[in-house]
This record gives sequence, structure tokens and C-alpha cells, in this order.
Amino acid sequence: MLPLTTLGQVFPAGIRYLDRMKALVEDAASELPGLIREECQDLLTQIAEKTTRIIERTAKLKTLATQSDRARRLRPCRVWDR
Repeated sequence: MLPLTTLGQVFPAGIRYLDRMKALVEDAASELPGLIREECQDLLTQIAEKTTRIIERTAKLKTLATQSDRARRLRPCRVWDR
């Protein structure tokens, strides 16, 4: 959990809770100090950038897998469909 408990905010670990953090950071009425708001926004930006890179690399790997005989033989195990 993020150490925002002193401000009454608790964010459990996990990607599914990012929307809660984003909503708090974007809420101008929240009582988050500016520095903490800035730090949380930086973290959200980094996560978004990493997510984009992961999606792009996954697409590249899927493309390369269709071009490789060895990968095509492994295809029936459905690893690439996740």
C-alpha cells in the first residue's frame, strides 16, 4: 500500500486500483498536498508508459511468432492468445 494512510487514503497494491488513485489525483477538491499529487501523477504516467511498451512488444512478439517455425509448432498451446 502507498504511504498515504496519514492523509486518510489507502490504495491496495494492484493495477485494478489505479483508477482510484487517478480519481483522487485529478480531484481538485481532495486534500492531497501538491508534492504528493505530483508524485502520484508521475507514478501514473510511468505506469501508462510501461503499459504501452508492454502492449507494443507483445504485438511484436506475436508477429515474430507467426514467422518462426518453432513458434508455430508451439502455437496449439495457446500461450500467445493471452
